[in-house]
Amino acid sequence: MKKEDLEDVKKDVDNLENEDYEIIDEEKDDETILDEEIIEEEEIEENEESSEESEDSSEVSDEENINSELESLKDQLLRLQADFSNYKRRTDLEKKEYMTLGIKKLAMDILPVLDNLSLALVSVSDHTGDKGLIEGFDLIDDQLMEVLKKHDIVEIEAEGQKFDPNFHYAVGVVEDSDLDSDIVVDVLQKGYKIKNEVIRPSMVRVSK
Repeated sequence: MKKEDLEDVKKDVDNLENEDYEIIDEEKDDETILDEEIIEEEEIEENEESSEESEDSSEVSDEENINSELESLKDQLLRLQADFSNYKRRTDLEKKEYMTLGIKKLAMDILPVLDNLSLALVSVSDHTGDKGLIEGFDLIDDQLMEVLKKHDIVEIEAEGQKFDPNFHYAVGVVEDSDLDSDIVVDVLQKGYKIKNEVIRPSMVRVSK
């Protein structure tokens, strides 16, 4: 082989090596680009996931806030209902007390009239035989008693009952061996009560 031919062969080998290096570099460049693209895609996915998690977290937070506000409103509503119920019960009770007080005052004004009517009836019965007059007094007495009953005002039972200081007012004593002690013998003035509250106690005499 000639020297010139040998040099040509060397050149060809060098050229081939250079081409290989270029190919290798190109392959490396391609791999680098591919790696970079993969990294970019991963970063994008991570950002998207992070964004979704942030949105989910924000939605959860908003939902918790709404639930908290609803619970607060429910609590306020329950408190208002309880306050209104207490207010209504209190006003109803006050109304009943005012009505009872008004009835008691009216009864205190009517009772003396009723007392005088009863005395007049006794007097007429003792001194006159006019049945029509007696029946008229009886009718008026019954009508007044019905009016009182409509407002829950009733006469206190006294005669023949055991003396009770809550309902009776003793103004005299009667000695009677046939009776037990502290039994109401006479009623000098009738007593009245509205339900269980005494308007006026019965004025009585009791046995000893």
